[in-house]
Amino acid sequence: MPVLKNFFAELRSRGVRKTLAIYMSSGLTTIGIVRLFTDVYKLPPWIFPLVVTLLTCGLVSAFLFAWYHGQEGRQPFGRKEVLLHALVGIVAVYLSARMVYAPPASSPQRLGKSIAVLPFTNMSGLKEDEYFSDGVTEDILTQLAKINDLRVIAHGTALKYKDTKKTAREIGNELGVAAIVTGGMRRDGDRIRISGRLISTTSDEYLWAETYDREFKNIFAIQSEVAGRIAEALRARMTEEETHRVNVPPTTNLEAYALYLRGRDLKGKGTSEANEQAVAVLQKAIALDPRYALAYAELGLAYRQRYIAYGFPGEWADSAVALGQQAVDIDPSCAEGYRTLGSGYEALGTYSRALESYNKAIQLSPNYAAAIAGVGWVAFYLGKLDEALAWMRKSVELAPDEASRYVNVGLMCNLLGEDSIAVLWFNKSLTVEPDILVTTYYHKIYLHLFQRNIAEARRLAKIGLEKSPDDLWILHASGDVESIAGNYARARAHYERAVKHSSLVDGPGNQLAFTMLKSGETRAAHAILDSNLAIYKRRSGDNPEDSHNPLVVATILAVKNNPEEALTWLRIAVELGYSEHRWLTVEPMMENVRQEPGFRAIMDALGKRLNTMRDKAKLEGLFRSPDQHASSSTEYASMSANYQTR
Repeated sequence: MPVLKNFFAELRSRGVRKTLAIYMSSGLTTIGIVRLFTDVYKLPPWIFPLVVTLLTCGLVSAFLFAWYHGQEGRQPFGRKEVLLHALVGIVAVYLSARMVYAPPASSPQRLGKSIAVLPFTNMSGLKEDEYFSDGVTEDILTQLAKINDLRVIAHGTALKYKDTKKTAREIGNELGVAAIVTGGMRRDGDRIRISGRLISTTSDEYLWAETYDREFKNIFAIQSEVAGRIAEALRARMTEEETHRVNVPPTTNLEAYALYLRGRDLKGKGTSEANEQAVAVLQKAIALDPRYALAYAELGLAYRQRYIAYGFPGEWADSAVALGQQAVDIDPSCAEGYRTLGSGYEALGTYSRALESYNKAIQLSPNYAAAIAGVGWVAFYLGKLDEALAWMRKSVELAPDEASRYVNVGLMCNLLGEDSIAVLWFNKSLTVEPDILVTTYYHKIYLHLFQRNIAEARRLAKIGLEKSPDDLWILHASGDVESIAGNYARARAHYERAVKHSSLVDGPGNQLAFTMLKSGETRAAHAILDSNLAIYKRRSGDNPEDSHNPLVVATILAVKNNPEEALTWLRIAVELGYSEHRWLTVEPMMENVRQEPGFRAIMDALGKRLNTMRDKAKLEGLFRSPDQHASSSTEYASMSANYQTR
């Protein structure tokens, strides 16, 4: 074909092939570099396709330039060539704008068999039945969470949609789920009426709907049947073991069940008074049914809450472990019992047993956000902050509207030195629970203390105290702000209030003694320090896994101006996983050892360890904002495989 031969001859004479070869080689190199930088530094997702698009359009312009200017001699730009280049430019600008300004993909990532159970409507209209309808909703969700083939959003997240006017499509976009369950419940004497609907979030169509009007004694059979119907409608595969777990009733005593729901509701209110009431109600439930595993597990969590949140002695964490063990002894398939065991062991610093218990809970209930976060906390205490961050992020995906989950991610980012990302996660938690969660203020206080921004830390401490004036942790943090600022009298006032809500041993007793020394009360201060030194040395010997005990010993010895022994204990704490490098740079009680060569050597080694973890977290894309947090199913599968073998 003469025409085709002439065309190829023109290409050769104008040097088009050579120009395109050089351009494509350079372009491929550029694409490789951009891909590398995008993956390593987690650049905005539109950058890579934008570069590829521009290079593709540039290829057309390179061809045009070679065609019109590839021959020897000077070839001026003609009108036709200019128009063609302009057309290419317009296409490039249009495609680039589409990529840069396109609306972001909905987050979290939508999965095919994903579901949220919205709070059922209390059709009786009686306020005292409200906790019961919420409890039944949570129990249906708990049954669904036992099915490995489903992704189930946590109950606390779904609660925000109580009495919502939003459509299924809107809720699906916000939560990233393929379907939602809605319904209502009416309790009338010994009868109960439950209606349930499964709605597609992409089409707003009913995938399943049914009404159950039965005797109240059949409540557990209804819950199991609802879970089975939903799984069937979503084509989720249920193993024989999962089917058995879903169908076994937790108790035969319906009065005990009602008390359990009431106790669980009270414990979730997060106040000391509600905790007291929850304990009393759950104890009654156990008295009615001594074989009620879930009631033991919930009571154990209430006991652990006393130790962690309200300053009760460590014996309450021991009791949490004992109750968790009773729960799993009664029912070895009780995921809640293993979660209670894990949280008790975690509070006591027995991390190997805590990890084993949390893993078992996740095995029994793969969507158990609290247990997944528990694995993250164990990783944190063991000094594996990058792994902790990965698990905390996963818990957010399953509970995207529980503020504490965002706080946990922010804390890990902060400790790894990614303050700008940490602030985004902290602020997100405040949009979820703006008037409740003081934990956010607690951690933001320390973020600013690490930056030596005393004024902002003090401002946040003031807000925290206004929101919760008797909160143990806010009082402690407020004391730390003033102690770092050198205002020891103000610091002492905060520490004294905190100790009243806890004790000299498990509260900020050592910090109080430090401020007493600053005011010249030497004898009384050393009495506190010497007593606590003996206690924490004994605790360190009793539990060789926990870095907290040797750290406290190190700080007491530093205050007592015994630098050599203090550094010995600090090394032990770091070897056990203590990783809060940034706190050690500002901790007032370490002022006597901070200039010691041994202290600087410890800090250098710890800093290198943190840099390694931070680099690893960057490579794995863990430093993402709350709007980009969703991880892929492949990433989580890898995490699951890893934690099973640790």
